[in-house]
Amino acid sequence: LSLRIPGWCRKGTLAIAGKPVDLASVLVDGYARIEREWAPGDAVDLDLDMAVERIHAHPEVRQDVGRIALQRGPLVYTLEGVDNPISLNRIKVPDGTAFEARFEKDLLGGVTTLSATAEADATSDWNGDLYRTEKPKTESARIKAVPYYAWDNRAPGEMLVWLRGG
Repeated sequence: LSLRIPGWCRKGTLAIAGKPVDLASVLVDGYARIEREWAPGDAVDLDLDMAVERIHAHPEVRQDVGRIALQRGPLVYTLEGVDNPISLNRIKVPDGTAFEARFEKDLLGGVTTLSATAEADATSDWNGDLYRTEKPKTESARIKAVPYYAWDNRAPGEMLVWLRGG
């Protein structure tokens, strides 16, 4: 039996008939290759970790310099205005930001969303000015991302894949 272990999977667990198998020891060319004498009722349990990762674009992609995209397993995520009450370009995701993945069965037919506390450039102290010499202050901002394939299915508004990192 050969089970594909995708490139996005950084770690996983494998058990056969309830007994753990060292996944690295059976990995051949991207597949977990299992050779054994099978018995009735043998079950194979493969769990592929789908950690939230920051994706960086090549430095020559000028529109994405200093920005990150969020990926969980094979899925890229996006922020939408409908879930995030502030302008999306104000948001910055500092290094080390922890994301919570949560399945929401009543959202978009059932999707796993990503939530975190990030930062946003504050606007409250600009007093109507468009430009100034001092750097903007930041404030805490809760953000929520949905899988990219599911965006633009609720309300018109902005969306952003490539977020400011830091």
